[in-house]
Amino acid sequence: MRALRRRVRHQLRDVAARIRWEGPRTAVATSRTFQQLGRLCGAAPGRHGPFVERELSCADLGEAIGRLAALPAAERARLPGISAPRAAQSLAGAVVGHTAMKLTGLPSVTICPWAIREGVLLRHIEDGPSWWAEITRRREETAPPAPVPLRIATTTS
Repeated sequence: MRALRRRVRHQLRDVAARIRWEGPRTAVATSRTFQQLGRLCGAAPGRHGPFVERELSCADLGEAIGRLAALPAAERARLPGISAPRAAQSLAGAVVGHTAMKLTGLPSVTICPWAIREGVLLRHIEDGPSWWAEITRRREETAPPAPVPLRIATTTS
């Protein structure tokens, strides 16, 4: 656990400093892992619908880490909100989330029922397919040139 926390802190250090400097008013967590961690920490279950406000506090998540760490993945799947397919990653997700919240000074985050896939789909519906072509074009313009393969000619005598 100590090594995992250290690694996460190291990876998030720079972006966390930027977030603290910008001082966000709202923080949103968007993934199934965070939905499940929110449920574990007392957020309303999914059956209550996507528009029920769900929050995850840093303090509650910190306590949940202890619960998750004490159990093997198979037993984590029996906890409220934790599904069997995600039980193995729930502890790592909790450590990443808790560390990110501590480093950024966020006391809580709002759990969003949607994630990147839904955002891409909504953007496509609103703007049509041209927005993705623009992103791809920009990426190609800023990408470093592809390495030229080295060809070595050999001869046999």
